Amino acid sequence: MAEVDRSDAKIQFFTSLVKGKKVLDLGVVQHDLAKYEVGTWLHRAIVEASKDCTGLDIDEEGVKFLQNKGYKVVHGDAQDFDLDEKFEVIVAGDLIEHLSNFEGFLSSVSLHLKSGGKFSISTPNPFWWRHAVKILFRGSAEPHPQHTCWFCDTTLTQLLNRNGFLVEEVHYNSIYDLSTLPQRITRLATRFLWLPDKLKYNTIMMVAKKLPEQ
Repeated sequence: MAEVDRSDAKIQFFTSLVKGKKVLDLGVVQHDLAKYEVGTWLHRAIVEASKDCTGLDIDEEGVKFLQNKGYKVVHGDAQDFDLDEKFEVIVAGDLIEHLSNFEGFLSSVSLHLKSGGKFSISTPNPFWWRHAVKILFRGSAEPHPQHTCWFCDTTLTQLLNRNGFLVEEVHYNSIYDLSTLPQRITRLATRFLWLPDKLKYNTIMMVAKKLPEQ
């Protein structure tokens, strides 16, 4: 098993927020059980950085696999769950673009977030320069086949506001699967691109807090 890749932008973002906290991590399996072995698997990084971490995923086989590996993970649907517990930080790393019931998702998050707690989220950036190149030459940005939508920072902020959250931070950065040559080349090329952040980086990262109930 590879060590946690501390240079990965997503890992840096989330671990800085969860350090010493009680955390709920949503969507921990990340589609593929092989992710358990790689250094960019987010859940392991969060477990190592946090005081206490519970994971949740809809993939029952993946949940059982991680439970057998010693992780505190439960089976559930991020769009509708109740663990009868509250957390200081809730993480949703590259999850929301897989969902269809956003109101159920954000209602479940709100139910489990302590007063003053943080909701941290990341999602692919639809305006990333490589998407434009793919559309130009291939006719499609080629999103992941399980994705249901794209969010920009404006639409995601609007969605969070309508569901009782206030966005406190918005960041752009890039995450890559460096096991592939195209991804390694893209990561290197990005360092030299003179572009606005909204075009330069492939991931949007946000931190929000729950607004007091009216």
